[in-house]
Amino acid sequence: MNTEYFIQEFYQYAGYPKYNKYNKTYSAGCPVCREGNSWGRKRRLYYLIESGQLFCHNCGWSGGIIKWLMQVASKSYDEF
Repeated sequence: MNTEYFIQEFYQYAGYPKYNKYNKTYSAGCPVCREGNSWGRKRRLYYLIESGQLFCHNCGWSGGIIKWLMQVASKSYDEF
C-alpha cells in the first residue's frame, strides 16, 4: 500500500485536513462523529504517518487507515 494514496484519501474524506510539519501528523475533523458544533473549527482527528494509525480525541475512534477508509468511504477490504 502506498502512503501517498492514503494521504490523498485522508484529504478527500476528512474534514478540513491540515499537515503539521513539526510533529509530522495530519489533523482534521472526524467524519465518523462530525464533532458536533465544532465541525470545521477544531481538528480532533489525527493521522500518525509513521505508525499508520488514526485517533479521534472527540469520539475515541482509533484504528488503522484501512479500517478508517472502510468505514468512511463504505469500501470493502478488497477494493484497496
